[in-house]
Amino acid sequence: MSTVLKMEMKRAFSGKAFWGTMLLGIGIACWQLVLVVIPNISMLDNYKLGKGEYPVSVFNSWLGGEGYSAAEGVKFSVSMGKILL
Repeated sequence: MSTVLKMEMKRAFSGKAFWGTMLLGIGIACWQLVLVVIPNISMLDNYKLGKGEYPVSVFNSWLGGEGYSAAEGVKFSVSMGKILL
């Protein structure tokens, strides 16, 4: 049983499709970080200084929480393309 498990794990994590998918996912996550998360850091700084601006939560602004950024559209398109294929 353990040899079969080792063989399947090697097949799963050593293929070109796995690494291509990982690279695409990391790229979309970094893109989203630059476009959404880093601009919201200034809101958090204002909140800590008592300027009255309530910060956006990560739940509402990270991948899947908002649908208006380009990274979110690419993520949705890629995932729907995988489902339809």
